[in-house]
Amino acid sequence: MTTNRKNYCWSLGGLADAFRERAPHVAGVTIAPTITLTPREKQVAILLAYGYTNAQIAQRLSISIRTAEMHRAGAMRKLRAPSRAHIVRWALDHELLR
Repeated sequence: MTTNRKNYCWSLGGLADAFRERAPHVAGVTIAPTITLTPREKQVAILLAYGYTNAQIAQRLSISIRTAEMHRAGAMRKLRAPSRAHIVRWALDHELLR
């Protein structure tokens, strides 16, 4: 099956494949493999991976922006993820994006 690469990269599957090919370890940092996030930290991390802002996450989960920021910070600390790109990588590695 041939795929138009330009259109394929805009789909989530294409984006995930492109990210995996180009960034096996984003900026040389390995994400902690056996860390357990709280259910809320995991929800926030997944929404971050989909590109939601802290304000959008807060609205979607019916929490304050500050609470969303705290869950994001907790997830990033536990995963030793210095950026949102690392959260995307973690979500892809754990097949959390549909």
